[in-house]
Amino acid sequence: MTRVSKRRTHIAPRPGTLAYEFQFNSRSSGTGKMRVRTLDVANDILDQLEISFSEDNGKTFPESLPVQMGKKLPDGILRSAFCDAYVDPSNDRQIIITAEGLFKNDDPIEGMSSYYLRYRTSEDGGRTAMVDEPIVQAGYTRQHPLPGQWLGSNGACNSGGSCIIRLSDGRLLFASVRTVLGPDGKFWDPLHANGFFEIVMLFGRWSQTRPGAIDWQAGPVIAINPERSMRGIFEPTVALMDDGRILMIARGSNESGDDREYRLPSHKWKSVSSDGGATWSYPEPWTYEDGTPFYSPSSISTFLRHSNGRLYWLGNLSEKNCQGNLPRDHLYIGEVDPRTLGLIRDSVMLIDRREEGEPPVQISCMLFAHEDRETGEIVVNVPRFEQQSADVWGGDSYEYRLLAE
Repeated sequence: MTRVSKRRTHIAPRPGTLAYEFQFNSRSSGTGKMRVRTLDVANDILDQLEISFSEDNGKTFPESLPVQMGKKLPDGILRSAFCDAYVDPSNDRQIIITAEGLFKNDDPIEGMSSYYLRYRTSEDGGRTAMVDEPIVQAGYTRQHPLPGQWLGSNGACNSGGSCIIRLSDGRLLFASVRTVLGPDGKFWDPLHANGFFEIVMLFGRWSQTRPGAIDWQAGPVIAINPERSMRGIFEPTVALMDDGRILMIARGSNESGDDREYRLPSHKWKSVSSDGGATWSYPEPWTYEDGTPFYSPSSISTFLRHSNGRLYWLGNLSEKNCQGNLPRDHLYIGEVDPRTLGLIRDSVMLIDRREEGEPPVQISCMLFAHEDRETGEIVVNVPRFEQQSADVWGGDSYEYRLLAE
């Protein structure tokens, strides 16, 4: 694996904002691409969602949908956050998942109780929608869209990349995240760590009666004890292995408001299903292929399945035990061993890092990757979130191109 290039693709308009840009192949074949741009205008408060289209493999993006801004309503601002995009190869339909929520005070903690999931489907590469609606299981309501979730009490989202796959029986699997409900009926925060999370697998089937609609059903819940991860388990990425197993790698944390000593080891957490997602193993620390654990901060990671047949993982690694979210200043890529499901140590390559003299930086706040169908290069989109002054963070989005050897 070698790094071919690094370039800045989306510039933040002012200090204190973070510019995101992600590109995806918009159909199951061909050179059509979709570009998503959005801005983090405050801590975890997103605005100005723009979706554009290319038919020349991303060289130009002449078409765009109207920019989606936060919508002012009598009770607050309705905001939308991009989660993931996927194209079902069986019918060439594109699926976009977003999280939407009403923010009364534009405080990111409100998302813990207000976010709900939406999906949008398209059969023309995303230009027009067949269906654009909230994810609501049959027999449930907009206020109670899924088992275990009530709007205003606990929220649902997933900002991790590659969280949608197609199973061998034709069903779609979306790894979603929700905040855990406490005894008072509100989202639980046992260690004052800005929420406690669990993963809910959602299964989808294309509707037989509504063209473009998906019938969603909640499946297994994957949870972890706060004594192992102080914020629970969240932001998973999933991959279907050649032998039928499903591998999930998710984020945890060893930091809370009650404990700043970081006594827990900082891991990514692994769970595996061998029965099509019906049951999952209890989360355990992800390791190298020989069983040796490694350190990774509380951060997003993502899988990429390449046309060479290999499965790659992209994320942050650290030589020492991490302190919650930090450090996120080294971004790596490595190959997954298809037998042990561990990370192949000798395959791990550094994509980018904080250089000497640079301000503190985080390289993984939203992380997506796809394969360029003309060159075979791995295209990685990620912002570099920099400390711009004593209490101000912001930054621009970058594209890295890697050549898989």
